[in-house]
Amino acid sequence: MDLNEQILLFINLDKTRFDYATKMNLKDSQLIRVITLLASSIEEQRSYLIKLNAFPSTDELALEFDDAYQPWKSALNQISISPEALHKAERINTLLDSMSEGTNPAMWHVDSLNNSYWSEIRRISGEILREIKL
Repeated sequence: MDLNEQILLFINLDKTRFDYATKMNLKDSQLIRVITLLASSIEEQRSYLIKLNAFPSTDELALEFDDAYQPWKSALNQISISPEALHKAERINTLLDSMSEGTNPAMWHVDSLNNSYWSEIRRISGEILREIKL
């Protein structure tokens, strides 16, 4: 799936947040798009993974976060997100890293979306969106 198709999937996921994110700079909007996805319900995440042809693996969610987070973090002087949101994004990164360090491949199966790691990632992502008024 190319970038345009991914963007269309995201638009369908949450049009209002997408419109706001596109008004922000590119690095911010990519991160907000992924955080919106991470804050979404399990059903929305499953649907996204199916449409992306990544189902039943959840690693695409982590890869998309990493692809947006790393460039965003390296451009801190250009960001428009609060230090509190930065701290929470770092927490998400830490949680995903800790999931990657384990030797349990079941952590990356769609059935794991209801475990404590993914639940915490959804909660923190929702907090970030509320802090930046999305």
